[in-house]
Amino acid sequence: MSKRAFITYSSIYGGQSFKLKNKRKAFFAVLDFLTASTVFDKPDEIEMEIFETPEKELDDILISSFEKLFGQGTRLLWLQHYEGGDEEYKWEWRIAFDKVDECLDWFEKQTRFPNYFMQPTLKMNFYFKWKTPRTSDLLPYQEEDSSSLLLFLSKTNTVILNLHFPFESVNEDFTALKEAVLKQLPVELKDKDFRLWVPCKNNETYKQRKI
Repeated sequence: MSKRAFITYSSIYGGQSFKLKNKRKAFFAVLDFLTASTVFDKPDEIEMEIFETPEKELDDILISSFEKLFGQGTRLLWLQHYEGGDEEYKWEWRIAFDKVDECLDWFEKQTRFPNYFMQPTLKMNFYFKWKTPRTSDLLPYQEEDSSSLLLFLSKTNTVILNLHFPFESVNEDFTALKEAVLKQLPVELKDKDFRLWVPCKNNETYKQRKI
């Protein structure tokens, strides 16, 4: 079976920041985009992270208040600066998707967070398939989990996008979908990060081109 060409967009190196600073607005903007443009799976679990910082008293307050809502977290090593050097720890919880509102309420009730490079973070990963802008039918030639959006709600709200568009060229249908996505997605898509992947003659590998 011959391989098909396809188009991708990726922001896996560093992610992209929202213009929306409010966590709740950012979260619902993502849901609005997914509902309008895709058929998506809700994450089975979301992750909440609270990082230990030099402000231990404030850390204890944050961890204790979160545990009252969601139970005891798991303390994990997440960074060692160098071999035998200082270790950095965080507390992590796995939370059902229907508890996102309670997590957002918790963020909004806190009066202060540590002045530290890592901030409490709520993160979740969505997998989805594209719908056609005109009819909302599911586009063909889409594999499971081929497109994803990883959302981080923290001091700075960011997303990491890994998008797969099932089009063999930059045609009218691709352009229509791209324009619809640009209207709905709460972050900018950068033209330099789009790629067209074309099968090689051996029908086993691909070569990529900027579009």
